[in-house]
Amino acid sequence: FKLSGGEKQKIAGASVSAVFPDIFVLDEPSSNLDSESSWDLEDIIKKWKESGKTVIIAEHKLFFLSNVVDRVIFMEKGQITNEWSIDQFRHIDHRDYGLRQINLKKLDVNHSEYYSNNHEMIELKNFNFKYGKNQVLSIDGVKIPKNEIIAVIGKNGAGKSTFANCLCGLKKSCKGEIIWGDNHLKRKNLLKKTYMVMQDVNHQLFTESVLDEVLLSMDDENTDRAEEILTNLNLIHLKEVHPMALSGGEKQRVAIASAIASDKEFLIFDEPTSGLDLKNMMKVSENLVYLQKLGITSFIITHDFELIMEVCSHVLHMEDGKIIDNYKINEEKLGNFFLKN
Repeated sequence: FKLSGGEKQKIAGASVSAVFPDIFVLDEPSSNLDSESSWDLEDIIKKWKESGKTVIIAEHKLFFLSNVVDRVIFMEKGQITNEWSIDQFRHIDHRDYGLRQINLKKLDVNHSEYYSNNHEMIELKNFNFKYGKNQVLSIDGVKIPKNEIIAVIGKNGAGKSTFANCLCGLKKSCKGEIIWGDNHLKRKNLLKKTYMVMQDVNHQLFTESVLDEVLLSMDDENTDRAEEILTNLNLIHLKEVHPMALSGGEKQRVAIASAIASDKEFLIFDEPTSGLDLKNMMKVSENLVYLQKLGITSFIITHDFELIMEVCSHVLHMEDGKIIDNYKINEEKLGNFFLKN
């Protein structure tokens, strides 16, 4: 229970592998894994294949599977509507089918309007947090541009979620200063100005319907505004459904809808596209851009290279609870971290 989401994912995979069944069924195995662990998973699947095992994988991220799968089955509304050999699959236009990119090297940074001209900075000083005697967050000083869409990257267990919790004011014993303009923000200020979508969104779904969930996050309930947000996230047809009856990706989008409706100045998203297909990843991207136009700063803790290339304008790279790099989005640096050598 002390592990990160990605580390838990790897433990689950290891425990199944230890039983060594004839058939392995993996449901979104890469959803919380960092890039290095995703490539490790590719090697593990190859070993299972070499041992004569059958491996069935339900997955949206495809990049780590291109050199290991033999067949691709495409499903819509409970039906198999297409089937390809891997050679055939490499030559189709994946976006025609709403599929993620199979070759990450083909991705380019989207250089459109996502860059803010606002030079105002958020400054963190002596930003530290301990679990017991263990120092898990140690940031001496960093300046982060306001009104940007900021990717927070790093390996599983690097301290990204702890950083997010401290930034939201959710960790009482977090030490340090957050300076924004002439304001020194204390924990109470952070709680009022920030909203976080957690990695496990089941922890923040409380009501009897999707619409009520969005209304709950508003200071003044506005049904028209809530329905507009649900429409933008492709959720309006589910507005009367109980949130816990939804799929993992749908729950994720409900939590994102609540964040948008909260009208906070800083939004933190912990793996917002985990388990999302291309269409819904793009919906999330569009909403992040919409939020930026409203003057909102978004921090995106993510292992999703496609999302970063699509919408992020700035990167914080974390390792061992420290920020080891802080830069305007750069294809070469991101490629060195995400792509397999």
